[in-house]
Amino acid sequence: MRGGYQKDFRRVNSLKERYFQQLTQGLLSKSSQKIHAFILAKICTLFFTHINPAIDEGYSQPQIKVMINELVIKEVENILSERNILNIYSDDILAMIYFLTGNCHINWD
Repeated sequence: MRGGYQKDFRRVNSLKERYFQQLTQGLLSKSSQKIHAFILAKICTLFFTHINPAIDEGYSQPQIKVMINELVIKEVENILSERNILNIYSDDILAMIYFLTGNCHINWD
């Protein structure tokens, strides 16, 4: 995992596992699953479009964290906006990022 996140492994792994449990324990209805699939796809697109190029260009870990917050998390929050019926918040979106990373959908290399 590039971008200087190796030392955050415990926290990141906990977020990833929490989200994985939500998905696999049948806690999500079919309509909720569709919304989550949309959000996960959007996160992948935003990550590939904005974060991967910054990592490739050698941006620092603090810069990458700001970019993830501004260009991925806040963008997804804006999409969810006032109709956030699933109560998905920034920590949930961060968990989704690390879920995607842990399942090789997002690559930090």
